[in-house]
Amino acid sequence: MSLCLKETHLTILHNRVYNGGIPSVAFLVNEGYSINFSRVPGSTGTVTYKFANRGSVPQANVSFKVENLTGGYAITSADSVNVGTVQPGQAVQVNFNFSSPLADSIGNYIIKVKANNGRFRDATGTFYVIDPNKYYSVKNGNWNDPGMWSNNIVPSAVNTVYIYH
Repeated sequence: MSLCLKETHLTILHNRVYNGGIPSVAFLVNEGYSINFSRVPGSTGTVTYKFANRGSVPQANVSFKVENLTGGYAITSADSVNVGTVQPGQAVQVNFNFSSPLADSIGNYIIKVKANNGRFRDATGTFYVIDPNKYYSVKNGNWNDPGMWSNNIVPSAVNTVYIYH
């Protein structure tokens, strides 16, 4: 017999434990992220993550650090942030600024989470840049369907086109 719980079910369970006053360990949950970035080669951007303590006890000495950045991307802000203690129910937000390479690229990263107590999980993500003058297929389909192209625009005769499907 196996048990499979989706992360949303775990979040609901943790909320019930927290709101019901049932004692539980500190549990840091990644509640979302956003990227403010044009995806044009050579541009800069910001990635923002929101974490919340869904346990019933404080989580001490919490810090976040970007590691294993690949694909020619560079962190332009501090690569680590120490937020200190995260109280039960409290959410914290961390931001990291970065620059992208001058050519098309895909890069991965890990945000390592550290704390003195409780449970937590590292966050992973992907950056990519695509020259806006190049068009990449994203699925099989009709050439004239904008949804078939990486920038949702049908290429013209002067564009560089890469067909992968």
